[in-house]
Amino acid sequence: MVALHRAYHLARQLPEGAPDGCVLLTTFTRDLAAELERCLTLLVEEEEVRARIRVVNVDALANEIVRAERGGAPLKLVFDQKEITARWTSIAQRLGIDFTDVFLDQEWRQIVLAQALTEPEEYLKAPRTGRGTALPPLKRLQVWRAVSAFEEQLRQAGEWTFLQVCAEAARVLDGREQRPYHHVVIDEAQDLHPAQ
Repeated sequence: MVALHRAYHLARQLPEGAPDGCVLLTTFTRDLAAELERCLTLLVEEEEVRARIRVVNVDALANEIVRAERGGAPLKLVFDQKEITARWTSIAQRLGIDFTDVFLDQEWRQIVLAQALTEPEEYLKAPRTGRGTALPPLKRLQVWRAVSAFEEQLRQAGEWTFLQVCAEAARVLDGREQRPYHHVVIDEAQDLHPAQ
């Protein structure tokens, strides 16, 4: 595993007295993070070097960052895809728009969250590469109304999706002058969503 060796190399190159956990080794699942942790323990014999490497999956890290920013209270997560899809169906019906639940969910995840769009004007101008059919401005505004309704529904219920937590964690970190890690090594980066 190249990521393990890269994290080890970076941790060894840090100056004397570098803080513990300042090299982040992350990936997309808890199981893979646990396996990386296990392999790292076998690879790195020097305790002070090993202490400099933190292994955590990206969703858990994002959750930790957002919780800390909000005073530590647990986040109410919605992770059941059937429930999320049902919400899109309900919103499309209520707004009287002619988009499928799957289309709306994918448009939200692959365009709105992936590009960190927060305003309808941004969405109207956003590239939609890989989404198949073009959407004229009127259709885009209909999609935006659905996205706004979906996000408002989550906000009012105090709920988050995993991708929203990741997007919020990125926003929090972007607002800080000092980054929490000297280096970040990502294993299986191709499997991460842009918000992650």
